[in-house]
Amino acid sequence: MVNARAGPIVQERTKPPRDRSGIETSAPPGLQGPRILDAMDGFWLAVVWTLLPTVVVSALFFWILRSVLHADRNERRAYARIEAKERAKRGLPAVPATSGPDDAPPAALAGR
Repeated sequence: MVNARAGPIVQERTKPPRDRSGIETSAPPGLQGPRILDAMDGFWLAVVWTLLPTVVVSALFFWILRSVLHADRNERRAYARIEAKERAKRGLPAVPATSGPDDAPPAALAGR
């Protein structure tokens, strides 16, 4: 078809169709719908990459702190065993077990 004034009609190139949200659609014109899943894939990937360093550093901190506390507990147990053996060698009475630093021996409370 020829336009008398402008010459042949040339179909303009158009950008890929977009839906109302501005997301490009690649479906045929009759089957166009939002391509939300494609956009959400990028969103969730960004969420994962954003949270990954925090999760890794937190896990590493937890593991290091746990290791330090376990080592301290094991060292205290070993020291208590060694001290008990040494006291037994010298004929001294065993040290009474206390549940915390605020516990006072009963003899100290008797004078109050």
